[in-house]
Amino acid sequence: MFYDIILRDDTHCGNDVGVLYKEVLENGQISFVPYIAEIGDLSKKYGHKEDVLSKFISSAIDKDYIKNHLDLSTLKID
Repeated sequence: MFYDIILRDDTHCGNDVGVLYKEVLENGQISFVPYIAEIGDLSKKYGHKEDVLSKFISSAIDKDYIKNHLDLSTLKID
């Protein structure tokens, strides 16, 4: 499976983050809105873009912490 972005866990807690974008029509314009599709061991999955998780969140303690503290607005697909 492919994700738009995978944030690879470099904190050794075993939680990679797979992000997908959904197309949303707002005021006649299409916006691409990121959402967390999966958190866990994504070592056998691929991302169109990959980065390390620690660039976007200071401490990836567990899945709930990641869901509540990861700011998806800072992610970009270039």
